[in-house]
Amino acid sequence: MTRPVALWRDLEGGRPARWKSAVDGWAVGAIHSGLRTPQSPIDRRALELLTYRPDLLTRIGPAALRHPQLRTALRIDPACALCLTTGFYDETAPMLESGLAGSGESVYRLLRWAARHGRALRQPEGFYRQTLRVDTYWGARHALRTRDFGLFREIAEWSADERRDYASAAAFFLAHNPREPVLPYREVLLTNPFYAYVALPRLAARGLSVGPEDIGQPKWACHFALSGLAGKPERFLPAIARDPGWLIEFATARGWLGRPDLRRQVAHSVLSARDGHPLQEPALLFLEEAAAPIPGRGAPPQPRSAGQRFRAPVSLVTGQEAEARALGALRLNKNTSVWRPSPEQVQSPEFRQIVGQPLFTARGVARGTVLDSTESGLTEIKSGSSILSSTYQLRLQTYRSVAEEQPLRILTDRPIDIQFGQWLNPWGVKIEPMPETPQP
Repeated sequence: MTRPVALWRDLEGGRPARWKSAVDGWAVGAIHSGLRTPQSPIDRRALELLTYRPDLLTRIGPAALRHPQLRTALRIDPACALCLTTGFYDETAPMLESGLAGSGESVYRLLRWAARHGRALRQPEGFYRQTLRVDTYWGARHALRTRDFGLFREIAEWSADERRDYASAAAFFLAHNPREPVLPYREVLLTNPFYAYVALPRLAARGLSVGPEDIGQPKWACHFALSGLAGKPERFLPAIARDPGWLIEFATARGWLGRPDLRRQVAHSVLSARDGHPLQEPALLFLEEAAAPIPGRGAPPQPRSAGQRFRAPVSLVTGQEAEARALGALRLNKNTSVWRPSPEQVQSPEFRQIVGQPLFTARGVARGTVLDSTESGLTEIKSGSSILSSTYQLRLQTYRSVAEEQPLRILTDRPIDIQFGQWLNPWGVKIEPMPETPQP
């Protein structure tokens, strides 16, 4: 679920809540007022409301492109851009369609909209394919819907190559490689809560756990709390309560609104949210009308991971198998421990020179890396077909090599980015071909 929905649903019997039309009318009016001249500011609360209600843009139309604040909102929120694009394609696509790159969900829904309406899109096929290949959940859904098994193979190959650096790749790879240890990928999965959530039903039994200390965003705190797989749901409440919309979502799913005492507690939490939050007043108005629980409501439907929905159409040689063969040929044991730089190392000039800006986990500790072997120096194995280029993981491993004065070798059968290969040379990192597997 991309946005909270309980707050906007009709009352029992399909009766619309009295306050909804008033709030919608106010927001649309505030936006129209700002459109009178490009210099007129639009009320902040109306702009922030679009994050939860992008559908309101259909009442604004292409005129939204005339205002700088709305253009910014459309640029940073793919859901808003998608809503306006599908509502007014000919007028808005030249400016908005290219901005959907990077949002697999928006590209998936745009392609589905185009297929349903028989519309030809402006961008070349490769534009959409690249986004779907990297956003693996939506790419796999599109591949299944269109029976594009070539795209599915591309997703599988990309995920095998990039599983250490991208949560989408890790989630897809682990779903299709049940023997692969999960814990070394936990940090990279948590860099994208959506993929941690998508992967959790499949990987919880294999050791993946997610707690409130890992998730700070109200939206994802609500999703994990209602998943049934993240321990005690109430532990996520402090994070959920920061957003009135997601608090209403959680309270409705838990059946709290049917009890006056719990409904009062929810109202108190809404009043304690950030002053001026765009959903604060709508949530209070909703609670005034919620004299009884909304019937037929349960926990929001849980998206299934790509691994649950799809099966690879062909047998692929996985990165896991290639690593096992290489380690066997070298007679090295697989390493599964995480190495992370200390706070002092992160602040050092050498770290900034080699790695660049540090990345941190949701818990605020420096992101670590798992080398394939730490015996007889440091060894990283990179199999696959995509170009081997500079990634945070490889730069971090290079830093460890320099800081600990241990040699690092990268064994790969992938083509090497020339600039990256030249960058590695001064640090003493060696790129070597994959070892040959000894014949039995």
